[in-house]
Amino acid sequence: MRVVDFDYTSEPANDPDGKIILTTFTYAGDSSNLLLNTKYGNVSYANEKSSKTVTLENGMEANVSESSVRWENENGHHHELSLIEPPDETGSDVTRDDLIEIANSME
Repeated sequence: MRVVDFDYTSEPANDPDGKIILTTFTYAGDSSNLLLNTKYGNVSYANEKSSKTVTLENGMEANVSESSVRWENENGHHHELSLIEPPDETGSDVTRDDLIEIANSME
């Protein structure tokens, strides 16, 4: 079974006319779940030291860990693409290189 979901967070909270500060896109597939968060505004991450830096095809630098790719685009929007493995799965078909390829495909 595959599930696709989209959600957003606004300020003020739950105001459809408010400023969007976070969008979340979730893809739950047969063996892998992917989560794409886009944050609009200042962002800091706690685990930057455990990641390596790669340059995406669009020239943006991205921080890559075993299960996520994070980058900031030219508009100052912060994207985080994460692999979320279901607890009952032993592994995922998606690799770190796959996450980088997905990030490269995004404009």
